[in-house]
Amino acid sequence: MKIRSTTRNRILAAIALLAAPTFALASISATTLPAGSTVTAGQASISTSGNTETINENGNAVITWKGGFDVGSQATVNFSNAGSGVATVLNVDNSGNLSEIAGTINGTNSNIIIANTNGVLVDNGANISNPGNTVALIGGNASENATTGDIGFGVDPYQVTNAPVTISTGATIGA
Repeated sequence: MKIRSTTRNRILAAIALLAAPTFALASISATTLPAGSTVTAGQASISTSGNTETINENGNAVITWKGGFDVGSQATVNFSNAGSGVATVLNVDNSGNLSEIAGTINGTNSNIIIANTNGVLVDNGANISNPGNTVALIGGNASENATTGDIGFGVDPYQVTNAPVTISTGATIGA
C-alpha cells in the first residue's frame, strides 16, 4: 500500500507532536510549599508558618530540595538576605519532577535561582517579585564550585537536560 505524501505528512506531524516535550500539570495542592531542604553551601535558615515559607540567607547559599521546589496557588515563599548587599540563593530541585510555581515568590536583597533538570512551570496567576534583583528559572543542572563560590549552569555535559521552562499566560515575573 502506498501512502500519499499529504497523509504521510499528517502522520509525521502527529508523531512530532506526541514526541514534543509537554508539561502535564503537577498535582500539587494550593498550599504546597518547597519541601525536603538541605543547605549544601553557605548559610540559610528556613521556617514555615501556615502557607508561608521564609528563607533567610546570610550571604550566598545553595539549597537542595529533595521533596521539590513547588509553590501552590495559595502559598508564598519569601527570600531575604540578612547580610549586607545582595546575595544569591541557588535552589536545586532534586525531586525528579518538574517544579511548579502557582503561588507567590518574593525576594528582598536576593538573587533567586530555581534550577530543575526536569523543567520549571510557572502557572497562570503565579507572581514572582524581586525588585531590583535577578530571578532565574533554569531547566537544567546548576551547581556551586565549593572552592571559588562561583555558580555554574550545566557544567557537567552529562547532566544538562535542556528541560523546558514554561511561563504561562497570566503569570507575573518582576525583577
